[in-house]
Amino acid sequence: QKINVKIKLLKPNFSSKIFLGIFLAFFAFSSSIFLAYSANGVPLINSHQGRLLDSSGNTLDGSSGTNYCFRFSIWYASSSGAIIWPSANPSNMTINVKSGIYNSLIGDTSAGSDSLDYNFEDSDTNFLNIEAAAQVSGSCSGVSSTFEIFTPRQRISSAPYAINAG
Repeated sequence: QKINVKIKLLKPNFSSKIFLGIFLAFFAFSSSIFLAYSANGVPLINSHQGRLLDSSGNTLDGSSGTNYCFRFSIWYASSSGAIIWPSANPSNMTINVKSGIYNSLIGDTSAGSDSLDYNFEDSDTNFLNIEAAAQVSGSCSGVSSTFEIFTPRQRISSAPYAINAG
């Protein structure tokens, strides 16, 4: 037996053209929004906060604050190993400590830090090495041998949104 099949092509009507136009416009607009956000750069600066205590556990300096010299570096291990950032000796940063609390912007070259050019995708196990010393004559230039190293080094972790952006 022979079966006859007729195929009829439908001509688009006016309402389907409007729907298609709206869909394409929405798609183009939403794509441009994502492209605009992806074009922005990520600042190569990491905020770090901590407490500076003496050997008895008392906070250093009162509410008026005192400048201390800090050096930051990144290592693969919590207690030994080799430095991986910066490539040479870390720069001295002057940071004001108030009631034992300090805030630093690691990578902020205008604040005296080394440029944070380390690629964190190279390893997911990195440790922050922190060194501090009292200023000599209001400067960090002559304190290279008096830095105290904070132990153990603190593991660098991700913020939840950074993990999602991964």
